[in-house]
Amino acid sequence: MIGGKTGGIKIQVIHDVTGFLAASPRTAAHYAVYLLREKRLREEMGAAGREHVRRNFLITHQLRRYLMAIAYVAKRAMWSADDVARSSPRRSTETQTRRSQQPST
Repeated sequence: MIGGKTGGIKIQVIHDVTGFLAASPRTAAHYAVYLLREKRLREEMGAAGREHVRRNFLITHQLRRYLMAIAYVAKRAMWSADDVARSSPRRSTETQTRRSQQPST
């Protein structure tokens, strides 16, 4: 993979790992010729690039991150609701009222 050093390409291509980032057409041409000559490097970068995309950009990964964020927010909301319920004076009064209405043994 050879990409320009602009926008989202810099996130998708890790220079010297998953491909090369080029600042000019001349540099891109240099990397293209280099990769054409180096079969093993092409294969290694290709495998690293596929894995990088699989881990960071596929919809399944995005969905997992989205669901984890929802679970985190939901758990925080439950903690907050429990804290409010525990500190609520109304709950304390209701509990005391119920206890006083129960028959003693």
